[in-house]
Amino acid sequence: MAWVLVMLGSAAPLHAASQSNMATGAWVGDPAYGEVRLVSAVSAMGNLQELPLGLEFRLAPGWKIYWRTPGEAGLPPTLDLQMANGAPLQSQIEWPVPKRFNAFGFDNFGYADAVILPVAVRGYDRGAALQIRGQIEALVCSDICVPLAGALRLDLADGPAEPSSMAMVIAQFAAKVPRIDALSPIKIATAWQSGSQLKIGFAATSQPVTEIFVEGPAGIAFKQPVFANNIAVIDVEGDLKTPLAGQTVDLTVIAGDDFTTQSIIVAKDAPLAGSFAAGKPMPTDAGAMAQFWTVIGFAFLGGLILNLMPCVLPVLAIKLAAIIEASGQSRGFVRLRFGAGAMGILSSFAILAAGLAALRLAGGQIGWGIQFQSPVFLAIMLLVLGLFTLNMLDRFFLPIPAFLQASFRGDGQNTNGQNTNQQARPAILFGDFMAGMLATLLATPCSAPFVGSAVTVALTGDMAQLFAVFMAMGAGLAAPWGLVVLFPALVGFLPRPGHWMVWLKRGLAGLLIATMIWLGWLLQTIQGGPAALLLLGLIGFVLLAILCRQKIGILLAGAGLFAGLAFLPAPAIVAPQANGLVWQVWSNDASAAARAEGKLVFVDVTADWCITCKANKALVLETAPIAPMLAALVDDGKLVMLKADWTRPDPRIATFLASHDRFGIPFNIIYGPKAPEGVLLGELLRADMVENALIKAGMTR
Repeated sequence: MAWVLVMLGSAAPLHAASQSNMATGAWVGDPAYGEVRLVSAVSAMGNLQELPLGLEFRLAPGWKIYWRTPGEAGLPPTLDLQMANGAPLQSQIEWPVPKRFNAFGFDNFGYADAVILPVAVRGYDRGAALQIRGQIEALVCSDICVPLAGALRLDLADGPAEPSSMAMVIAQFAAKVPRIDALSPIKIATAWQSGSQLKIGFAATSQPVTEIFVEGPAGIAFKQPVFANNIAVIDVEGDLKTPLAGQTVDLTVIAGDDFTTQSIIVAKDAPLAGSFAAGKPMPTDAGAMAQFWTVIGFAFLGGLILNLMPCVLPVLAIKLAAIIEASGQSRGFVRLRFGAGAMGILSSFAILAAGLAALRLAGGQIGWGIQFQSPVFLAIMLLVLGLFTLNMLDRFFLPIPAFLQASFRGDGQNTNGQNTNQQARPAILFGDFMAGMLATLLATPCSAPFVGSAVTVALTGDMAQLFAVFMAMGAGLAAPWGLVVLFPALVGFLPRPGHWMVWLKRGLAGLLIATMIWLGWLLQTIQGGPAALLLLGLIGFVLLAILCRQKIGILLAGAGLFAGLAFLPAPAIVAPQANGLVWQVWSNDASAAARAEGKLVFVDVTADWCITCKANKALVLETAPIAPMLAALVDDGKLVMLKADWTRPDPRIATFLASHDRFGIPFNIIYGPKAPEGVLLGELLRADMVENALIKAGMTR
């Protein structure tokens, strides 16, 4: 980004006076109260896609201008830029941390003395000189308020976009712009309304907070916070006929030299006593416990529905094969087999929760299904599925450690009174356990109803909530296996074993092979180039060596595969492809620019590994009646459709999801004049859901 040049300004030599003058415009205003001018962090245009400018204010002693949310009175500065030929420019002001002013009993937020508001400018012809013309309107206040308005201009020549003499000072103010920071020591736990007060709770591990600027619904003002332990109490003034509960407020929080911003939904009246655990307040009443068990119930339902999602289809093949094989076995052994499968599911959910908890503590990127962004994970899954395929075709049997074989004892009798191979039974149980773990791994690319909400609660709550929600989802996914554990007689409804089982198992093995083809295609898409082809070849060689029972071949191929995974190069960076003429590549700037023009903005966060995302497109977004409706809006210039491709890791997309308290996909949101904060859509789209969201956002026929 062009702002990188701003940050490099402190290390760059200053330019000659002629170049410095080109990076600043003329002052507008009156020195008696305040002046303003346009400045640039670069001395010339270069080939920048985004031009880093600034609005520099020079205020007389005792005078101030206002922040984007002025407080109980005042107006923020507005800027309208265009080129010399009259063509409009897209500009977005960024707002450094303000100060609180109290005048005549009113709390206001703004700036005094000298300040630069960074401005990102787009929409010009790249690689050419630029003459910028603009109009500034601001309110400058002391004991009285006077308007500061006038025409601004700044001319930048064609040439290398090197840092100007203003780069350092612009960078200093750009560094004071609050942003969402997952690593910030400031941890906001919750916010709730109590009468005419807004109360904000911070985690016990949070750094002590010194200031909070609240931006909420229009017509409501927020006074200076009063701190009591880990709770900030803020008096609210204005029209409170509509309660804050359920509404979103934006919090800019300062603790020492650290500051961060976060959007949070105000909870219902929830007075809390004592301190907070890390992440969430401790439940102290029946209502909080009821809410907790509701979330657990949703998590269980989400896990249960995952059994019906296409991601779990390959595991369904393994389930069916296990049921078929169990049709001639004793009820006790049937219970053991399906209990082992259920334990595999629960164990994998516990491991997944522990891994996500460790990532969160380390400040890493967390989300549902993000392991499918890893070429190493995909390669391992290909190998595991290959082994299960060979096992289903009776070409390979999972080796079991001796201590597991020694630990198993049974009656060795099936329902026909025939002896069962004692040594094979531990291997069968171990295979069922691994099949259960595989079910979890293959379920994560899907997002069923209730799963998204449950995962959000898990990843934004404390550690106890994280593990409780994930184990509840695991219990839901394992419920069909547990049903057979409770009622093993259900297996008796199947026809008696016969030659038909061989052909059915071959068909089920075909499902696993189809899944391997999909994973191989995904590996090639993510990794690209010869590295992915080499990995696929090594995986095939390992499976072939196992099939032929060539021990030397297995060792050599395994060593080659390990080396390939250890020295795997970084994924090739390929720009996400637009779908036809409708979708454009997502960025925060593109979204903000379209919304500033009053257009509807449809943002779709998707990935090649997200099966639910593809189903949403195939069944809703790319079919009638939604597809013609979206195309007509795009053709009329009323809608911009942006696709954020999360197939590969992208911290910008992860941050965007986290800003909406989402950690998995599919994620669809529609912005518009009537919905500046956006209208969120569900995980599984319907035509009426999309149309209603467009109407709420401001769609006109």
